[in-house]
Amino acid sequence: MRIGIVTHLTTDKSAGIGTYVSSLVEHLQLIDKENQYFLFTFSGNKNQFKITNPNFKEIRTKGFGERIKRRNVFRLKYYLWSKFVLPRWCKRLELDVVHIPSTWFVDKIANTKQVITIHDLAEFYTNRYSALLGNVKKRMVDSAIRESDALITVSNFSASEINGIYNTGNKSRKVIYNGLTENNIAHEDTDVKKVLQKFNVSPKKYFVFIGTMQKHKNVPNMLRAFHSIVPDFPDVKFLIAGRLDNGYDEIKNVIDDLGLQENVIISNYVSSVEKAVLLQNTIAFAFVSQYEGFGFPVLEMQSMRVPVIISDGSSLPEIAGSGALSVPYANIEEIANAMKRCINDGEFVAAVTDAGTKNLSRFSWFDAAEQTLQVYSDVVHTKTGGQGYPKKNT
Repeated sequence: MRIGIVTHLTTDKSAGIGTYVSSLVEHLQLIDKENQYFLFTFSGNKNQFKITNPNFKEIRTKGFGERIKRRNVFRLKYYLWSKFVLPRWCKRLELDVVHIPSTWFVDKIANTKQVITIHDLAEFYTNRYSALLGNVKKRMVDSAIRESDALITVSNFSASEINGIYNTGNKSRKVIYNGLTENNIAHEDTDVKKVLQKFNVSPKKYFVFIGTMQKHKNVPNMLRAFHSIVPDFPDVKFLIAGRLDNGYDEIKNVIDDLGLQENVIISNYVSSVEKAVLLQNTIAFAFVSQYEGFGFPVLEMQSMRVPVIISDGSSLPEIAGSGALSVPYANIEEIANAMKRCINDGEFVAAVTDAGTKNLSRFSWFDAAEQTLQVYSDVVHTKTGGQGYPKKNT
C-alpha cells in the first residue's frame, strides 16, 4: 500500500494530537517495513518526526512558513491546501489511502481512500470554543462522518458520542486506544529543591493541574473544593500551570473572590524537567475535567505513580480503570473529600496507584499502530467506502 499521513494540525508544542501522530508514526516504522508511507509536514513541525525507515518519506509542503502566527490564518491556509493541493499530491504519489489524524473538512479524493481519527466531540458538549468556531468545528465533524471511508476513535466513550449524534451507516469504525508515551523523568542530578523553590511549593504540600486553561477543564470547581480544605490544611497549595485560554478569566476571578492569592500559584509555562519534578513531588494531580475524549494525563500520572483525581464522566473512568479517585465534576464537596483522602489516607492512595500501574498494560502504541495499519488495509481492499449521514435535529 501507498499511505499518506497529514500532520499539519500537529506541532511539537501540541499535547494530545501531537503525541498521537508522532507516537503513531514512530511505531508504524517499527512494525511495517513493506508499505510505502508519505508524511505531509510543514516548517512548523519539521523537527517532530524522526524518519528512520527507507519506506517512509517526508513531503515538506510549502506555504506554511513559521511566520504564520495567527491560528485562524493557518487554518484558512490549511483548508485551501487540503481542498485543492492534497488531492493533487494523492494523484501524483498514487496514494491508496490518506490518514487525517484529527477532525477536519473532508472531500472525496478520486482513487484514494480517507481515514479520519475523531478524538472527541467537544464542540457539541462543551463551551471549549466560541460560538462561531464551535459551529465550524461541528461542520468539520459532519464532513468527516459523511465523506471519509473509515473512522478511528480513541475511546468507547467517543465512539458512543458519535453514534449518539450520527448514523454512521456501513462506514468502517474502529476504537483504537492511544498508547502510553514514555515520560521525561527528572534525572538524578536535577536540582529538585531549586525547581520547587521556583514555584514556591514544598514536597507533598501541593496539588497540581498542568494543562491548557480551558473552560471544560473545570479548574474553578477544583479551586472551590481546594478552598474548602484550606482551613484544615493551611500549608497546602494548589499549582496551576499551562497555556492561558478561555477559562483563565474565571480561574482568576475565583482566586480573587475566595481570597486564595497566597495559596494558589499560576504559571503559564513549565519545562519538561520542571514538570517531572512537580509531578513527582505533588500530593495528587487534579484532573476533574468536564469532558475528555481520552485523557493522556491519566496514563502519564499512573506511569509515574502519582495519585490522580478524575471526574466520573466522559472517557476518564474508561481510561483510568480503578487506578484513580473518581468524583462528579460539579460536586465541590466530593472533590474536596478526594483531596482530603489524598492527604490523609496513605494506604488507600497506595492501593489506587498500584491499580494504576496495572491498568497501563491496556495501552500500547505497538497495538495502536498494528490496529491502525489494519484499518488502512481493510479500507483499501474494500471496493467502496461506507457512507455516513448526520442524524436529524443535530
